[in-house]
Amino acid sequence: MILIVSIGALDAGAHGVLVPLLYTADDARRLVSSAKFPPVGTRGFGSPFPMEKFSQQTTAEYLQGANDALVTIVQIETREALQNVSETFQFFWTTARLQAVLFQSSPL
Repeated sequence: MILIVSIGALDAGAHGVLVPLLYTADDARRLVSSAKFPPVGTRGFGSPFPMEKFSQQTTAEYLQGANDALVTIVQIETREALQNVSETFQFFWTTARLQAVLFQSSPL
């Protein structure tokens, strides 16, 4: 399973992601890695202008605020995902905030 988060949407100003077909905790790890800035994830950032020129925030404060503000919603839609839900949620609860979970009942 390859999980791809549309970083372009986040870079364009979206404040959240809705990820369908999350199967495992490894999928959750890839989601967080691609959608969150360091030190939580590996999402890239860069600017020729220091952030301090435009606000009183340091770069670290900006990245922390951006990570905290990102709304993350996942969909549990298969039996496999339901079987892995405990490990997946444990990852989210200890590593990154998860705002909502949608359960799709028909395929389950």
